[in-house]
Amino acid sequence: MYEIYTPIIFVVGVGPNSSKFPALLSVINGLKHDNFNYKAITYNPAGIMYDAEVINYDNEVSFPDTVYSLNSHIKRLEEGTQDYDCAVIDIGGGILPINRINTNDFGFLYKAYLSAVPVDLTIICINTATSTSSIISEINRIRSYGCSHFAIVVSNMTYEKYSLKIKDDYYTFFESDQEIAKKISEMKCSEPDLNVFSIKEIEDGSLYLYIKSCITK
Repeated sequence: MYEIYTPIIFVVGVGPNSSKFPALLSVINGLKHDNFNYKAITYNPAGIMYDAEVINYDNEVSFPDTVYSLNSHIKRLEEGTQDYDCAVIDIGGGILPINRINTNDFGFLYKAYLSAVPVDLTIICINTATSTSSIISEINRIRSYGCSHFAIVVSNMTYEKYSLKIKDDYYTFFESDQEIAKKISEMKCSEPDLNVFSIKEIEDGSLYLYIKSCITK
């Protein structure tokens, strides 16, 4: 495993429709506007339209292969001709189980990535159906890997409560502003120093300004 010196930003989500891609675009558009030299990596094919490198995953992904592949890839970027200010990595899959029978196992990519490179800042995209305590626990777990900065994005999409109890075909809908504000308040009450953003604050650049303040310290 190689030592990595480029600041790394992860964009992760609790599951489908958690607004990861809008969060990613907000960050890379801001970095581009401010003339940062960055590398963006995503699993979303639409990323190619925004100068992001798109990584395709096989149906069966090996944990050690993923760890060593990403670690080597980032090291090659460091040793190239460009001096990157940061790398922004949008990770496929979810970070938490949907329920007891849908463990969202594709999210093991996120665990592999945590083992592959030292992450400096993690953007966690959640929804109002996500348990606040489970997110706080996950933040503490990521801290154990050395990550010191976090941004929580509360999506404007959430899950139908009844559909969380079935394995597949869980349904999403647009959440009300009142419920989103309630979730933001819950997160801040649980950890007062946590930076929590709504979709509107992604769109107005508030999320990016926080990211910028972290990578320019």
